[in-house]
Amino acid sequence: MTERTAGDFPISPTTDWGRDLDILDPRYVADPFGVWRELRDGCPVAFSERRGRAWMPVNYDDISTVA
Repeated sequence: MTERTAGDFPISPTTDWGRDLDILDPRYVADPFGVWRELRDGCPVAFSERRGRAWMPVNYDDISTVA
């Protein structure tokens, strides 16, 4: 079994924040508030395979429920 490293994950630009959230994407770095606003408006839970797998609830009520 081999361990996956950051180099194993794609680094192409994000095209769908809800299915491919990447906090290192230049557009996220430039305007994270805009990205989160877009997610809250259209996606209750974001997902990403980048840098490992992650599911991320994007609104307060959902975050409180899973916390």
